[in-house]
Amino acid sequence: MSVADYIGRMTDLCVLNGAAQAGQQLLPQALAPGSICAGTQKLAQMVAICLLTDRGSVYGQPARGTDFMTALRSGGVQTVADVGVLFGSAALDISNQLNDAQPSDAPDDERLDSLTLDSAALLGDYLQLTIRITSRAGDARAVLLPLQIPLNS
Repeated sequence: MSVADYIGRMTDLCVLNGAAQAGQQLLPQALAPGSICAGTQKLAQMVAICLLTDRGSVYGQPARGTDFMTALRSGGVQTVADVGVLFGSAALDISNQLNDAQPSDAPDDERLDSLTLDSAALLGDYLQLTIRITSRAGDARAVLLPLQIPLNS
């Protein structure tokens, strides 16, 4: 995005830096001073933060977040199918939370249309997720989330 693309838009601090419009890109969590995002990148960041936030962990907002990470850390995940079930439930929660939290005048490229799990792989103590985020503007992004968690405990 150029500077002109940000005029008149609400922005967010960019904590998942390095997003590319095409191809796979690892997004390290790092707060870069002065780094902002908008559009589909902002939407992808909101989805990732909601997915990775334990439900009940945000003071004053007991319904915020999902049970996804809590369930993964419980050690009950044995197969990719287990991950798919957990993600399906989390995707519904994320969709409801983001749609409820967005102002009615938010641009379509920052509003969630659909969220799907493209792939999941269990690799030792890592779970690699590739999720597809589609905005109401029709922009789709695949986001790779490598999570280190105690699997198959």
